[in-house]
Amino acid sequence: MTTLLRDLRFSLRMAYKNRGFTLIAILTLALGIGANTAVFSMVHAALLTPIPIPDPDRVVMVWTDNVVRDLHQLPASGPDYLDWRNSGIFERLGAIQEGGFNLRTANRTERLKGLFVTPEVFQALGLTTTMGRLFEVEDTRIGQEPVAVLTEALWRASFAADPAIVGKSIVLNGAHYTVIGILPAKFHSFAQEQIYALLDMRTQQALDRGTRTYGVMGRLRSGLTLEAAQKRMDEISRNLSRQYPESDAGATATLQRLEETSVQNVRALVLVLFGAVGFVVRRSKPAWSRE
Repeated sequence: MTTLLRDLRFSLRMAYKNRGFTLIAILTLALGIGANTAVFSMVHAALLTPIPIPDPDRVVMVWTDNVVRDLHQLPASGPDYLDWRNSGIFERLGAIQEGGFNLRTANRTERLKGLFVTPEVFQALGLTTTMGRLFEVEDTRIGQEPVAVLTEALWRASFAADPAIVGKSIVLNGAHYTVIGILPAKFHSFAQEQIYALLDMRTQQALDRGTRTYGVMGRLRSGLTLEAAQKRMDEISRNLSRQYPESDAGATATLQRLEETSVQNVRALVLVLFGAVGFVVRRSKPAWSRE
């Protein structure tokens, strides 16, 4: 114990005597610990935490690739989406389009990030609501009043978590929408969206096979592996290329598990963080190191 106390006093005296070096060492250690914590948090949240949906291995994104033109992960056209949906490969297959909304309340107008989706999107994810319901096919019929689904975060931030908002009308982009449901807080969003409305697949844009503006996501039919589904999608792509050479020549449909898609965008950031950690470790080596 005496030796330990003597060593401790000596260390403190040396640290005080070399205050500049001590400060740099402390800051370097703090930066290293912070970077390591950031890496662990990012990896745990984005790569190790499973998406909270039933049977996530069966939920896929469908991308359009064109190897001839060196184009990858493109959105789909409306007609291609409908052909895939009717192929029998998917239990549910939905289309997604990004959109912005101006929410007008009594006090102000708020700009929201949102998505237009077909009812099959939430069905494929196997979602349930905290309150109310999700989109149904009946909501897409001509003459039906526009409806919207809110995230829990938006419900709490803009509507004070008022349960009576379900069934009431709100003003989005100058039009009245009925709020029909609130999504659970743990829902895995696609792009930090706050609100959802129905995607109209009857527009001229949706009917144009050469216009690719839709993300496509679905759940594979039970018993069908990803490999088997991909082979059938390859066959469909070849048929569409022959049938519609002007729009689909060289185009292929590639299936990617939603879990893989969700971590794809954070991989670059994780690599940057790992690089920062490596830099700190190297810079923090003692002066007498041989390297």
